[in-house]
Amino acid sequence: MRYTESRLSKYAELLLSELGQGTADWVPNFDGTMQEPKMLPARLPNILLNGTTGIAVGMATDIPPHNLREVAKAAITLIEQPKTTLDQLLDIVQGPDYPTEAEIITPRAKFAKFTKTGGLRAYARGMDQRRRRRGDHRAAASGVWRESAGADCCADA
Repeated sequence: MRYTESRLSKYAELLLSELGQGTADWVPNFDGTMQEPKMLPARLPNILLNGTTGIAVGMATDIPPHNLREVAKAAITLIEQPKTTLDQLLDIVQGPDYPTEAEIITPRAKFAKFTKTGGLRAYARGMDQRRRRRGDHRAAASGVWRESAGADCCADA
């Protein structure tokens, strides 16, 4: 499996633990010498947890990382209530959760609009070392969404 790291963490072992239980279809790898899963089974949508950025021929993606607890709660809600609306899910998944303690300055209403249309632009502001030393931790990672009063960067969004 060329896309799986050779050093498996406990999380990766958990992720791959269901492969032998018929949860994935197998296809030949790039040169036909081995079989690999067509899709990896996942207990949670890893692309939302980790996020991704990439450019390919004619397409690009930029998905920010999200909070593990919020994504898990949203997944459980969808399993228990399959007719859950996107607005109800947005009440659970508050927005991106950057590991760098970034302060999200995109207004919540714009975030919801762009999430629905697929054109999300999440603007964030970093926290410098002086603010960290003062204990000024108002970042999205702490569960606080701060909307900047003068967030001109979001005017075109």
